Amino acid sequence: MTNDFVLASSSDTLCITSESALRTWMLAAPQNADTLATSNDASLVNPFGNNNINPDFRPQSVSPATSGALFTNAKLLPISTVSIDESNTTAAIAVYPNPASDNVTITLGKGWNGEMTVQILDLNGRTVVSNNHIATENSVINTDISNLVSGIYLVRISNATASQVTKLIVQ
Repeated sequence: MTNDFVLASSSDTLCITSESALRTWMLAAPQNADTLATSNDASLVNPFGNNNINPDFRPQSVSPATSGALFTNAKLLPISTVSIDESNTTAAIAVYPNPASDNVTITLGKGWNGEMTVQILDLNGRTVVSNNHIATENSVINTDISNLVSGIYLVRISNATASQVTKLIVQ
């Protein structure tokens, strides 16, 4: 949305005072936004996961979120992205237990040698844990996560030539 909600002139109330007025304002240019009657109308793959574990917020092909979005507002830029690739077998990592609560063990598979950086990131991309290690293939790295709040995190292992990210659920 490019326009903010504003107060009516000389008033301490919003200038939009009814649901129909709000919908009209949301649909009009330059907002060009829409409202949904229920969360199911967003047509996300599995937003609540299995018992609130492992949610999948990707839009289904019929989701209104698959078209029309524009992320060029300066307040949104730069957009940093983190990819998750759990299928790379040449430089595999394993994180267990997962879900975890106090400590997590990270094992490094084939291709991980030398100085490593182990980072745990929240879903906003902020680093909440960072450690450096000298590692070889099949190294085991134990990491304290007791100070993290429950939620979904990303574990990123990187060295001079490779980087891999996998998910971690903290209970």
